[in-house]
Amino acid sequence: MPQIAKEYNGTNNTQKNASDFSDNKFSSFPEQGRLLEQSIALNCFVFILSLTTIIANALVIKTVFTTPRLKRINAMFLAAHIALCDFIIGASLLAIATKALIPEQAKGLSQIWSRYTCPITTTTRSIALLLEPSFLFLLTLDRYKLIVNFSKPHTHLTKSFIFISTCIAWSASVTLVGGEAFGSAKDNKYEGNLCNRVHSSKNYFIYIEKTVIVVNAILFVLCCVMYFRIYKIVRNQNVNMGTQTYTRVSKLIFALLLSTLVLWYVPAMVVASIGNRKSTKGTQTLTILISFTTNSLVNPFLYVFRDKNFRKNCFPCITHLRQQNQHCPSEVNKTGSIQPGKDLQLVSHRQTNEVYDTSL
Repeated sequence: MPQIAKEYNGTNNTQKNASDFSDNKFSSFPEQGRLLEQSIALNCFVFILSLTTIIANALVIKTVFTTPRLKRINAMFLAAHIALCDFIIGASLLAIATKALIPEQAKGLSQIWSRYTCPITTTTRSIALLLEPSFLFLLTLDRYKLIVNFSKPHTHLTKSFIFISTCIAWSASVTLVGGEAFGSAKDNKYEGNLCNRVHSSKNYFIYIEKTVIVVNAILFVLCCVMYFRIYKIVRNQNVNMGTQTYTRVSKLIFALLLSTLVLWYVPAMVVASIGNRKSTKGTQTLTILISFTTNSLVNPFLYVFRDKNFRKNCFPCITHLRQQNQHCPSEVNKTGSIQPGKDLQLVSHRQTNEVYDTSL
């Protein structure tokens, strides 16, 4: 009997040590998500970044969708949908930064966060990340049709095609991501402020997500090919005119590709490779979220704020002041008459830039 009791105690201790190891394994995982709680400067940076992203994209959404003239332009309409995706991405990071400010003593709120808020934020962010490359591809295709096939209006993308495509994209992404979230709601468990998955169900939705990421990478390659073709058209226009009027277009193309590649597709590939592993570190997760949000902040300044029509409707006071400055007597010669040669040059410059201002 003593020997049996000794063996039982040894077995019990072994099971206890194994359970302790398992608990330590999963308890150390949430510790990696407390980076924002430990660093006030990092938390302030994330909070300001996400809040600025929300404000910039909300301004784009409000201006475009409430202005019929801008809403009828394909580039502005698609840019507003991209801004809506970026708004969701910024809001998810703002929720994480706000949660880090709450003390650890609020256990009830932490349970609500892991049970309800984490599934909502991860689901909505997945929808936005799934939709953004699709809208980017449509936007690039619309620019390609306008610039490369400028002499063939029948090949341009119609407003009805853009509207139907956006509706289908939203419906498909909500159905796909929402179905995955609803179907595996009982199996998915989240830990920490960054909503890391400590346990996820193995189903066919994982393969669908990886397939979608591969398709997005193919769309990005197609966007690069179309932008390269646009760049050649712009370069030939520079040679024919003997000026550098369209140099800004080539710089904008480079900025679009660089920001999309570095801030969007590289983190997306990282998510595809380590997103479902328990060994994912909080530093990697936070870096990926910051990259997504930074790209969401850069997009409005690249796609929308450079457009003259948008600035006229979004900042009417600034536009009115600029118009007053343009009517100053600096354009008048000594005899009091407007210089006809310079005025004709301004009109010609405005006409040649019209297609680029509406598409880039």
